[in-house]
Amino acid sequence: MTRICQLIGRPRVWWRLILLLVLAGWLAQTLTFRGMRNRAQLPKRHFQVGDFGAAGDGVSDDTMAINRAVAAAAKNGGVVDFAQVKYLIRRRPGAGQGPAIRLDPGVSLDGHGCTLLLDDNCSYIGSSPDLTAQALIDQDLVVGDHTVRVDSAAAFIPGDPVSLRLGDNEWDARETKEMFFTTVVRVRNGHLLELADALPRGVVVNQTTAPNRAVLRFRPLDNPVCSGGYIRAFHLAHTARGNPESGIDLRCATGTQISQISATDPGAGVVLLAYCRGVQVSDIACDQSVALGGHPAKGRIINAWNSADCRFENIEGHAFAGPFAFFESYCRNLQCVNWRIVDDWSRKMGSQRPFNRLLMVVQDSEADFVNLQVRGEGEGAVVCDSGGTTARIRLVDPLILLTGRLEALDLAQVAESGLELQGRRYGPLRRFMQEAVLPAARAAETLPGVVPAGLWRRIVVESPGLTTTQRFRINGQMVTLTPESPTAEVTAVGRIGSDYGTNPPTDRRLTADTTDLTLPVRVKMSVEYFPAEEPPAASEVELPPPARQFIQARLIPP
Repeated sequence: MTRICQLIGRPRVWWRLILLLVLAGWLAQTLTFRGMRNRAQLPKRHFQVGDFGAAGDGVSDDTMAINRAVAAAAKNGGVVDFAQVKYLIRRRPGAGQGPAIRLDPGVSLDGHGCTLLLDDNCSYIGSSPDLTAQALIDQDLVVGDHTVRVDSAAAFIPGDPVSLRLGDNEWDARETKEMFFTTVVRVRNGHLLELADALPRGVVVNQTTAPNRAVLRFRPLDNPVCSGGYIRAFHLAHTARGNPESGIDLRCATGTQISQISATDPGAGVVLLAYCRGVQVSDIACDQSVALGGHPAKGRIINAWNSADCRFENIEGHAFAGPFAFFESYCRNLQCVNWRIVDDWSRKMGSQRPFNRLLMVVQDSEADFVNLQVRGEGEGAVVCDSGGTTARIRLVDPLILLTGRLEALDLAQVAESGLELQGRRYGPLRRFMQEAVLPAARAAETLPGVVPAGLWRRIVVESPGLTTTQRFRINGQMVTLTPESPTAEVTAVGRIGSDYGTNPPTDRRLTADTTDLTLPVRVKMSVEYFPAEEPPAASEVELPPPARQFIQARLIPP
């Protein structure tokens, strides 16, 4: 004991003890970190639905057994595996029309080519928001500002991913709400949140209902248990009693991957995204989508609202009652790649398709289409922006319309790429200029100058210097020019591939009927048109295969 006290009393021994303690602490921390890292690198655990009581005979109700497997996988993150059989599913108790199978954070679903047979009125698979905090905005928002005042910012810290739910009127109060994704930079005074991005929209607090003016905080996106995940290799079908609300219905998901999904009558869409970001959807096929129960929102194949930075690739669908795709409510940066639309409703159903718009991008949404192929029947093919908003449709690569007709409220974006309609190619948008003096009180006559072969988009007629109102017809369409408005458009020529184009297209001349003119008028006319090009070789025109063939070849593993 005396010897030990003597050693401790020496300064050199003290330094050695301190050094040993530091080295021991470093070693313990290193081993702990490596253990955590190794655990993180371990493959996720797999949970077989059969082990939780799922019969997979297409007759027994497997809903709760599947959800027990999901709950087990959710504890530490895992994959729920299905066998290649039929699973009958119904509503979960208390879930209403929500998903029969709830997708919890950190869980992936691998169907291995199984069939989910829905015997109820609900969606098949879905997620609900994993919300951890909410604060109501209590001061008006100004576009371009980076600061938001809320009732309490106590639950928010710098670096939190948040979403602002914004809306200003009665319509917004019911459904349409913009979700603005950003990050908290700083919290001040317990009520002010400084955001990384400028506000895209203003909000007047006293005109906005409480649910529509909130800052929402979800689980951190870098948490491996709560982000990402995948859903793959399922066929969605239903019994005679089944009435699907939608197929895969994700809410507030980030980075999820959905692939290898086929469906028959999926309701509001094989895939429906709401308030999602960075979701990747690929290899989706639907052989039929009718509006079961007459619901106007059903009969679709792809559906999204309030979602951003999502990609839909390799999508094919047949015989759909509603629009093939419906993007609404402030969607941003939706990339649609390699789509094959087969509008064969009339042939398969024996009646006229009840809704004649193929693609609807509305309510200030944005969508880019790359390699869009359409096979329509008669009046079938329409690209549409409706609702009086500033939605944007951009066709990046040539749009291919194999049969049928294409209409659009604004084809300006097609100018970048040109078109391919019914096996004939048309180049980027061009303009043909022509001036003429229209004589008074003449019947229809052909004007000099030949418009090159192609598809006409519109004619702009201008007559500066008018002193009185004059009316006349250009190619059968009435034009009215006044001293206050000496320019007018003939927009009916926007009907691409119908009344104003021939196949093969030929050079055309403008005609003028000046029966109503009271005096000669000098006009300048600008014809916007897509010039005809050489038709592609037969081998270059890729026809969409039947949906079932597409499913068997690419989606369901053998």
